[in-house]
Amino acid sequence: MKKYFILLFFLSIGFVPYLGSIDKIGSQWLYISILNFFLIFFNFKKLDSKFFKALFSFKPILFYSLFIFFCSISLLYSNNITISIVDLSRILITAISIINLIFFFSQDKFAFKPFAILISLILFSEVCYSFYPLFEFLLSNDLNSIDFSSVPNALKGLSGNKNVMSSNIVFKLPFVIYLIFHTKSFYRYLFSFIFLLASLDIYLLSSRASFISTILVLFISLIYFIYNYNNFGLKSFIPFIISISLIAFFISFTSNIDSISLQNRVNSISASDTSTNHRLVLYENAIDYIYNNPFIGCGIGNWKVESLPYWKSKLTGYTIPYHAHNDFLEVSAEIGFIGGVCYFLIFLSIFYASVVLIRKNSFKGVLVLSLLIVYFIDAFLNFPLERALSQVNFMILILLTYFFNIKNEKLSH
Repeated sequence: MKKYFILLFFLSIGFVPYLGSIDKIGSQWLYISILNFFLIFFNFKKLDSKFFKALFSFKPILFYSLFIFFCSISLLYSNNITISIVDLSRILITAISIINLIFFFSQDKFAFKPFAILISLILFSEVCYSFYPLFEFLLSNDLNSIDFSSVPNALKGLSGNKNVMSSNIVFKLPFVIYLIFHTKSFYRYLFSFIFLLASLDIYLLSSRASFISTILVLFISLIYFIYNYNNFGLKSFIPFIISISLIAFFISFTSNIDSISLQNRVNSISASDTSTNHRLVLYENAIDYIYNNPFIGCGIGNWKVESLPYWKSKLTGYTIPYHAHNDFLEVSAEIGFIGGVCYFLIFLSIFYASVVLIRKNSFKGVLVLSLLIVYFIDAFLNFPLERALSQVNFMILILLTYFFNIKNEKLSH
């Protein structure tokens, strides 16, 4: 049971306060560091060579280790060693967290259902916290007085950022979907209600990347459950269909509101859109730097400084881009192309593992693939490597991929 308490501590990272800072990622990384310190202190003697041998034979962990190696080597040529040490420390914190989680869940048979329930309940609390400003506003105002253009930022919730919040919600959706089809009667409708609230939150947060992720996750999950319809029956589909219908009705009802219209947000994904155009420029800058510095980059974490000469002609006031909005390009610019390839291979190996599981007609594969899609899209369009909340999701992805691919390990229902 203690392993679920440990998981709860990691999942509760969103509730860590700002502690007087502008951005809460500082306090969140400190929180994970302190948590890891105590976990290592109490379990150091229990770690043995057999555990690490099994751990490093797992390909995603192996590629992650190579990625850390190249990040560490980049300290030798870093343009700003202080920035590199800060960013490397965060990567090491994530790696140590993964080791701790895998170790604790290795102590006995891995049961997935309580794991999924815990994540779903955390999701429910996060969504309720996100909706609180809207509920509070409606207590003294009517629906017509809502300024929907301000809704996304008002609902950013525990993350402090609407894109991080929406991606975090989508990442947890597959666990809720699993429980809708693997629980009975009252609980099935309870998790359908959580799914409904989470989906509405994603829609109102109006993040284009999360729209794409959500559609893909729903499509993959529905294909699996329809293919295995005889194993679940109509009763399993009814609450899910009701939730989808209510979501569709709400989207139709708000279709004339430009700021949150699904059609408008999807149509804005084009080269003519200002946000998209800026991202394309950032990608071009990173690719140009990688082309001119293929083997030795600017040092882990240093792209935020090295990118300034590219962007100086496009500065508006004091606003500058902090990241390349693509972790793969940013990492490659910082630690070299080979290091960037190692980072990409982490996700490629997870994809391969999910395909192997899907070929066995296992929902484990569908789940891993869904989580991978959500994180990969976020990494391709944003910078989850920087965010502690997103890295906890990365830990969950690695953890589940590891246990689902252990021979003779079965998914508990």
